Amino acid sequence: MEYDFNPSIYRLRESPTRKIDSVREKLAREGRDIILLSTGQPSIPPPRWVREELAERLLADDMRLYAYTPSQGRGSVRDAIRRELARHGVEVGSDQITLTAGGQSALFSVAAALFKPGDRVVVFDPMYFGYWPLLDYIGAEAIVLREDLDAGFQPPIEELKETLSRVRVKGVILVSPEQPYWEGSRW
Repeated sequence: MEYDFNPSIYRLRESPTRKIDSVREKLAREGRDIILLSTGQPSIPPPRWVREELAERLLADDMRLYAYTPSQGRGSVRDAIRRELARHGVEVGSDQITLTAGGQSALFSVAAALFKPGDRVVVFDPMYFGYWPLLDYIGAEAIVLREDLDAGFQPPIEELKETLSRVRVKGVILVSPEQPYWEGSRW
């Protein structure tokens, strides 16, 4: 039986992060000592009081804990974010805030909504390598601007200005903090 799939499905690629995770898992099963530098896994647990509160709630018979949340995220959390942004001079409505399960899903949602095949998007390198499969899937063209260690991995502003003056660009992906990141980075 033939299926009439959306042609963009054939542009999907495995996430480089997941590919590295598969290799890491295989090597670990072989007993190899692995130092993982690919995924941004937490390096410290949440504070003890958070874990204790979570354990208490999980043991309660409150079914609200197991309910689906609204697609945009809980209104009380979005409102708390709105208030925190306002404290820093950024005025937005709670309806303009969307919570996601992680940065990758947030970036996918925004990029899929904004970019079309052939659109040019500026990205900075070194970068999170999950951008490549995402832009490839959408069909957008990445314009890569290189950040330099000697400049503290700051975006090359003059090169960005020059690029924007000569190339029609649909968007600029600027993530802060980006990789690599260390204490003292000025983002």
